[in-house]
Amino acid sequence: TRRSSDLVLIYAWNEHDEGGWCCPTLTVDENGNTVTDENGNNVMDRSHLDAIKKAIGEYKNGILE
Repeated sequence: TRRSSDLVLIYAWNEHDEGGWCCPTLTVDENGNTVTDENGNNVMDRSHLDAIKKAIGEYKNGILE
């Protein structure tokens, strides 16, 4: 039997180096150096937040069940 739920479970931990984070950090290159844009500003890594946003959007549009 399959049931739907209005529950969302998001795993997060307060240590960014372990990968369980859901807040933006700084983008680094393959050598661990901070990436900057053309104006010298640090580039944010929003990949985890963007993945959460995508999953919520897919769920709302009936793509993700």
